[in-house]
Amino acid sequence: MRAKERKPIKNKQMLAALYTRRGEARDVLGTSLIPVPEPGPGEVLVRVAFSGVNPSDWKARARTALPLEGFQIPHQDGSGVITAVGTGVSADRVGERVWIYHACRGTHWGTAAGFVPVRNDQAVALPANVSLKHGAMLGIPYMTAATCLRASTQAIAGRTVLVQGGGGSVGSAAIQLARWLRARSVIATARSADKRNLAREAGAHKTIDYSSPRFGDELVEAAPDGIDHVLELALATNIGAVSQAINPGAEIVVYGADEGDALLPTRTLFNSGPSIRFLLVYNVPPAEEVTNALLLNNMFASGIAPLLETTVYPLERIVEAHLEAESIPFGRILLEVSPDV
Repeated sequence: MRAKERKPIKNKQMLAALYTRRGEARDVLGTSLIPVPEPGPGEVLVRVAFSGVNPSDWKARARTALPLEGFQIPHQDGSGVITAVGTGVSADRVGERVWIYHACRGTHWGTAAGFVPVRNDQAVALPANVSLKHGAMLGIPYMTAATCLRASTQAIAGRTVLVQGGGGSVGSAAIQLARWLRARSVIATARSADKRNLAREAGAHKTIDYSSPRFGDELVEAAPDGIDHVLELALATNIGAVSQAINPGAEIVVYGADEGDALLPTRTLFNSGPSIRFLLVYNVPPAEEVTNALLLNNMFASGIAPLLETTVYPLERIVEAHLEAESIPFGRILLEVSPDV
């Protein structure tokens, strides 16, 4: 629904961070009071507690080549409490604590505002043991991890999983989920010792420095029985080493892209016959998203809590939040909007 078609709630305003043109954070981001929108049919209105900043949020704001009509409130992820529902949605949802994913996919309305209207299924009931603060960082990292692992045509249980970038937000989520799905072994890669420590905290059985000159050999040594499933974010860089360690019929899910195109070692890959799937979390069908969210909630309800270290800024300091998010490899930044909901 476009901004000009969104009916406002009479005499009710909210503070929102927004931009009307793309560019550098200092040049285009600011806060304004705007009318609170009504939820449309099949939607809920959430009073936002925390808004999560992901790399795709600041990249979308910075990409001046992308067209922008009207205003844009940024951020896909968030958490809060449902305050109103549109037609077709049960009124029983009012008052429910929720985590939000893909809030501004195809809309003007992101979570960097006092309220956000989202499709009913995009506001997921937050398990009692997960705080609103952590709930705001679940969307992109955990939904990406769940989609990558569910892309497997075989059960993860009993298999060996390699998570590239295991110290990042997606990587640590994937490690937790693979362990919960009873993977036999989870191997994680990260360049720095700090990131490898984070991967181990998430549950990785073994960690490897992917910048090591012996990276391929170390993968083989870490997985003497071979690797069955790979979550990859740098195919061009890693495929040579990975191809030495995978089992016949292994599945490689690529969820990120490094610079340059991948040159595949075709002769080696012919021997193992892996499948390679490219995955963009924003293109996942809604029904699959619902299944992924349920899987994650089941994991959290079992007692596993998100392992996402965060830095928190007030909404008014969104420029600083974006600048920090741009300066670190993985976005773990929150905006505090209405933490008392």
